[in-house]
Amino acid sequence: MSKEESFEATNPKFKKAKKWSLKKLEKALDKESEGVSITKSTIRKLESQISALIQKCSDLVGEQVTSETLEKHAQRIQDKVVIIELKTNEAEIQLITNQLIQARTRLQDHTLAKNHLLDIVKRKNQ
Repeated sequence: MSKEESFEATNPKFKKAKKWSLKKLEKALDKESEGVSITKSTIRKLESQISALIQKCSDLVGEQVTSETLEKHAQRIQDKVVIIELKTNEAEIQLITNQLIQARTRLQDHTLAKNHLLDIVKRKNQ
């Protein structure tokens, strides 16, 4: 199975893309390009939110923490308000991390679709 056939098998909406008119291909390509841009922007925003939360936790603990060491620090701290805030931040980091994983998957899908459509457009223009 070729790379193109494999892509079409996993993305049924592009199964007949080779038969599309150049105008329809270009419109789909623009849509996927827009999806790539929007998803990259979303990823940057989510990564920024995670960094801000980790910095907030580091400020609470008084030393640099990571999302992996956050729970250890939360267990060590006796101040219940700080513990609650650290736990809240940890849960929010996990939620945002899950959103980041989903966004990266969407980015991969958009990028593959964009590249596939670009290849077809190039072949039609030859």
